[in-house]
Amino acid sequence: MDEQTNNTKKSLLTKFPIPGFGCTYQIIFLIIVFTIGIVVGGKWHSDPMHDHDSENGSQAELDDIEGDVIWTCSMHPQIRAEEFGLCPLCNMDLIPVSDDDDADAAARPRLISISDSAHQLLNIQTSPVERRFVETDIRMVGKVAIDETRLANISAWVPGRIDRLYVDFTGIQVREGDHMVALYSPDLLSAQEELRASARTLETLRSGAPDSLRRIAETTLDAVRARLYRWGLTEEQVKQAETGEWQSDQITIYSPIGGTVIQRDGTEGMYVDVGTPIYTIADLRQVWVMLEAYESDLHWIHYGQPVSFTAAALPGESFDGIISFIDPVLNPDTRTVRVRVNVANADGRLKPDMFVQGYIRSQIATGGRVVHPELAGKWISPMHPEVVKDGPGNCTVCGMPLVRAETLGYVPANITDADKPLLIPKSAPLITGKRALVYVSIPDMERPTFEGREIILGPRAGDYYLVVSGLEPGERVVTHGTFKIDSALQVLARPSMMAPDALLDKWDDEPLDGIEFSIREKMEWLLDASLHLAGLDIDSEDDLNDAAQNMMQHFNNIDPSVLPPEAQGYWSEIVMKQRNNSMGLLAARTITEQKDYQADIRRLAEKMGAIFGLIDAPLPDAPETLQADIRKVFDAYITIQQALADDDYSTAQNAIPALESQLHSIDLSDISGADLSQWESWSEIMVSAIGEMDAAADLVAMRVPFEPLSDTLIEVIRNYGIGPGAPVYLVHCPMAFDFEGADWLQDHDRVLNPYFGDEMLMCGTVNDRLYAGEESALDDDSDEVHDHG
Repeated sequence: MDEQTNNTKKSLLTKFPIPGFGCTYQIIFLIIVFTIGIVVGGKWHSDPMHDHDSENGSQAELDDIEGDVIWTCSMHPQIRAEEFGLCPLCNMDLIPVSDDDDADAAARPRLISISDSAHQLLNIQTSPVERRFVETDIRMVGKVAIDETRLANISAWVPGRIDRLYVDFTGIQVREGDHMVALYSPDLLSAQEELRASARTLETLRSGAPDSLRRIAETTLDAVRARLYRWGLTEEQVKQAETGEWQSDQITIYSPIGGTVIQRDGTEGMYVDVGTPIYTIADLRQVWVMLEAYESDLHWIHYGQPVSFTAAALPGESFDGIISFIDPVLNPDTRTVRVRVNVANADGRLKPDMFVQGYIRSQIATGGRVVHPELAGKWISPMHPEVVKDGPGNCTVCGMPLVRAETLGYVPANITDADKPLLIPKSAPLITGKRALVYVSIPDMERPTFEGREIILGPRAGDYYLVVSGLEPGERVVTHGTFKIDSALQVLARPSMMAPDALLDKWDDEPLDGIEFSIREKMEWLLDASLHLAGLDIDSEDDLNDAAQNMMQHFNNIDPSVLPPEAQGYWSEIVMKQRNNSMGLLAARTITEQKDYQADIRRLAEKMGAIFGLIDAPLPDAPETLQADIRKVFDAYITIQQALADDDYSTAQNAIPALESQLHSIDLSDISGADLSQWESWSEIMVSAIGEMDAAADLVAMRVPFEPLSDTLIEVIRNYGIGPGAPVYLVHCPMAFDFEGADWLQDHDRVLNPYFGDEMLMCGTVNDRLYAGEESALDDDSDEVHDHG
């Protein structure tokens, strides 16, 4: 490395240190920047003072450049020169930037073209964006647990003493109906005596007793019988006790289910009260497997899905089950959600608390849905996933109505292309936070051309990302060399991953000029729609969806080609970001994500309003009485304007006295000084114009003074405002008075030309709205109309 090159790099590190970087990282940064010089310029230029051959080669290349060229520095894009030379900041050779490149950069700020040689040197590779199903494996860990729906507790049904426990220890297998406990209870003897007494009383009252007494006796007898049934006596025992054939002070308690005794709480000789637990029995022929799923995998996990798992205690064996429950609450410590799986365990090999590893293979569709052919078009129980039917009905286990499998996140039976997710390789996006940036190859260009695009990504599925918004099938995205292209845009001070708002941040706080009123008004409706979406209650999914579609429809109603080139660049950035924000809002899975997207929608809407001058200035601070008087003058003026547009000389003449009267009736008591002098000047012009119109013999003569009358009234309304009423539109005809042009005011947005009347009634353009009035939007077909015939 020669001395001058060394000194140049040292000078760069001294003059332009990179905050937070050590010397080594600064050198690496410079190497990246110099490489970008190759991308932008297509060739590295050596120092012409030290390499004669290089100088001749460079000169030959320069001779091939034709036309007006602006020269810039690949490292310092703020440098602009009319001739080739060295950058005054870093001594690098300047590179050519054509006027077309500058125009493209203004309209499409994320667009970049490179030479064929640079394309090969950087080894840029692309892959198509495509719609297809993709599979992914979700792995989870957990353990076996007892099925809580197959637990039974044996407790004392009556106060007493345990005389005999037929099961001495836990782990014993029992069958349904096996005797478990012999319980001595004095209360049992009392109840049997009460039963017999009630039976005798009822028998005595059967002949000749009032019906009311018999009903009381029957009710008493039924109550005693029910008590004994609750205590565990069989129907036969109760009948025998009632007749005196059987009497005992012991109750035998039987097992309500078959299973394994997993807990023994009672001992022989122990006195118990009602509800005292004695045994706990679990039916282990079916168990639960409790798995922990990471929150990032929840997209692919659905109720009713099959799950496979292995147990550490049973190597080489695989078991299957069905997801029966997904916990709605996330564990904040582990960031996992508990997933419950129903598993058949007829042979009892799965023991509670065994550690297991489970996995699900999901075939992924759009919108977080999965493909499960066995459930396509089926009806499923919302509580027992093993109950699946071909049509509606009730669950055979719990009686709950069945629901469509589609409502649980499954793809319907008739699969369409829309069900297939949009995929890009995992190496394509540059991801930072919730944003992702890809570079799309632009076809049919003279040089390799790429355009950066912010997109909304869905979850990752293996080697692919699902795309929510921002790409279309068939486009090609860069999968190798993405960061190099991004770095080149960053050096050119264009939007990139590291500077996503580079263009919007350049805005100089002055609204852009040259935006036609009709377009600006459509932008105003768009601004309202965007702010409405940003302020909606996120609990209403339907309202959010409607508002998002409404906002995007307003975007689609604006043709960006009618905007000035500089405005097109701002517009393309805002449209891209807001489209993605709206899709991200609808696809968000948490309230926090939704609020973040709404905040971004509001921020960009306010930015758009400022850039394009959509934030209406407040009405002038004038007395309400004065503004009300100006409204009366305007209403009288409108009568004349409409009459002139209708070629109605008589109506225009008859309306002149009312206009003059309203003008002289204006209350000027709140105006003084220079304001009063200005007003007197305006009044003099309007009075003179009204007098000329009154003296005019025909429509042609009347239209001449109508122009200064209109111009002056426009200034009055701009400076003092106008009272409530119809809107006030400023309209311009470029052909009036031998193409000198003239303005006038209307209370609606359909052009009715008072200077030509029926000859060219609709010649003109609505250029502004001085007051919004009671209307909020122009008609769709009234943007700009010219009729010169």
